[in-house]
Amino acid sequence: MRVAARKVNWSECPADIAPYTKESQTFLTVGREYEVHAVAVFKGSVALQVIDDLRYPAWEASWLFEILDKTVPGDWICSVFEDEPILVLGPEFIAKDRTSYGAMVDLEADQVDRFWKRVGSGPV
Repeated sequence: MRVAARKVNWSECPADIAPYTKESQTFLTVGREYEVHAVAVFKGSVALQVIDDLRYPAWEASWLFEILDKTVPGDWICSVFEDEPILVLGPEFIAKDRTSYGAMVDLEADQVDRFWKRVGSGPV
C-alpha cells in the first residue's frame, strides 16, 4: 500500500482526529510517497503507519494522505477487537493482538527491531 502526503488546511482538521494529529508533530512532505506498514482503526479514525521524514515509524491519520496503491502485502493479517483499536491490519508481529499493536505504538525495542528487520533498513 502506497500513499502520498497531501496539502491539508490544518484549520479544517476533523474534530475526531484533531486530538491525535498536530501540525507541529507531523513530519511529512507534501507530494512525497510513503509506504504503509500497517493500518489501525482507532475511535472510528484510520491511522496509517509510515516512516516519516525523521525516519520514525509513525502512525498518521489517513486524512493526511492520498491513496496511490491499495494493494496490501499478502502476509498481512486483519484482527478485529472488542475494544480500541477496533481493527488492525498489518504484518502478524503488529496485528496479531492488541498487545503486539500496543508494543509498536509504544515503540518497544523488540517490536521496533522487528519493524526495521521487515522494512530492510534502519533509522538514518
